[in-house]
Amino acid sequence: MRVSQAISYFYDYHRMNSKENTIRNYESVLSRFSIHFGDRELESITTEEILVFLTQFTEGVKQSTKKLRYSLVSAFLQFHKELNGS
Repeated sequence: MRVSQAISYFYDYHRMNSKENTIRNYESVLSRFSIHFGDRELESITTEEILVFLTQFTEGVKQSTKKLRYSLVSAFLQFHKELNGS
């Protein structure tokens, strides 16, 4: 599944089940994730590439912001892992 499609499914789920602030937080992080990884296959992205993305994206921010961003990306990846039965 392509990154853009995976993000779209994830947003659809959260629009039905989450508060507006939660959705805004995901949009902030996943829009950058989408720009960084383009339209690659989600399964082709390595752990090392995700770590590089998060390190660059969280550079110079407070520890609490880093934790939030890491958690949001982790939740996105876990959602698709469970969706695909992996």
